[in-house]
Amino acid sequence: METRHIDTIRLTNFKRFENLEVRELGQFNLIVGDNNVGKTSLLEALLCEKEVSVTLGRFAELVKQRKFKSKSLFQDLAYFMNVKMRANKEVKTFNIEYITNSIATNISLSIIDIDKKVIFDSFRHPDSAKIINEHFDLFAENYYSQVDYPLILITQGHGFDFANDYSSIQSNRNYKVKLIENLKSLVPDLENIELSVANFENIPFLIVYTKHQDEAIPLAFYGDGTLKLFRILSKITRFAGQRLMIDEIDAGIHYTRYKTFWKVILQAAKENQVQLFMTTHNEECIKYYREAIEELQFEAEARVVALAENPKTKEVFSTTFNFKQFEEVVDAGNDIR
Repeated sequence: METRHIDTIRLTNFKRFENLEVRELGQFNLIVGDNNVGKTSLLEALLCEKEVSVTLGRFAELVKQRKFKSKSLFQDLAYFMNVKMRANKEVKTFNIEYITNSIATNISLSIIDIDKKVIFDSFRHPDSAKIINEHFDLFAENYYSQVDYPLILITQGHGFDFANDYSSIQSNRNYKVKLIENLKSLVPDLENIELSVANFENIPFLIVYTKHQDEAIPLAFYGDGTLKLFRILSKITRFAGQRLMIDEIDAGIHYTRYKTFWKVILQAAKENQVQLFMTTHNEECIKYYREAIEELQFEAEARVVALAENPKTKEVFSTTFNFKQFEEVVDAGNDIR
């Protein structure tokens, strides 16, 4: 399986960040920091890919989810620009650089207000051969409707992506069996999950069969924890060999299930070679992340990335802790959040 795990990310003029470099990333990256320091913005930056249709498609979906809109327009791209950069009325640009196995991919997106154009550049170092330079007149509705979307937001409920992700999983028997087995950590009697379209609006949804009940139950009837785990496991399967971003990973999960929740997710990500980027501000969640990593013996792959604001300059900087450093900080009584 081809993997595209990144070791370093550099951001320039992207949302909260004027300049930010996050180094020495691992397969499992738990991102912590104060409120409004940019944890979620870092996840959003990781949506970018060198393919313009993928990047703009993901941004269009993000704008619709964040602003509860059905249509994303050209001016909505300003959402991704640094606040100081927005003051420039003619050109707004942000730049993202990923380093993977010593190969760097540079992605740049500019908005030109005068001509209402979007300019997307992408190239790889060290040869810097430009592979894309595309201009767009409109960030249009439905143009990117089929794009894969590897970001799970805290605001997402039971949406179409459940059925959409599962439709790509059920065609592979091994994937489906693994998903159902993993879900049994929260639904012990689970036997099967199927797609159904038996509703007035003809919109697909998922139904669940259990051992002790003849009638199927819509997946939406289950609690937030089960829905959260299902969404994460489905995305892990769908984005095998790539990366997945999860905002506020502890949301909707009771603290008594944190360790089981962590172990199921980390094991699934390991098997599918998925690089995880996850945010939290929950002390209990961090505690059980540590315990799950130790019990699974995934110390070499685990990182904690702490974002903090310089009180004088207001710029955000990052510190990456490997697992040993993370343990030492916590054992010394320091609050890594």
